[in-house]
Amino acid sequence: MSHHSIALETRVARVPGLIGAQLDNETILLGVEQSAYFGLEATAQAIWQEIEQPRRVSEIVTSLTARYEVDAARCAAQTCAFLEQLVAAGLAQIVTEIETVSSR
Repeated sequence: MSHHSIALETRVARVPGLIGAQLDNETILLGVEQSAYFGLEATAQAIWQEIEQPRRVSEIVTSLTARYEVDAARCAAQTCAFLEQLVAAGLAQIVTEIETVSSR
């Protein structure tokens, strides 16, 4: 299993093919390949919305600090940690500049 360290300049996007639904104040994701489901609430849900398209972590942090009252450094650390969890779970992927250009 490879471990990817996510930094502010890293670009992250959802993996294709996930099934999602909005239930009350929670987003439910079904990962068919992962044979698991995941529930996202509040800030996690906001991050999930941000990575519908490839986004730099710094852009996500800017959006979150504008939306919520949170220290930028703490927000950056927690956002990176959460995105690493999403990548490890197979729900998100790190996108390189080459992949971003070739996918357009």
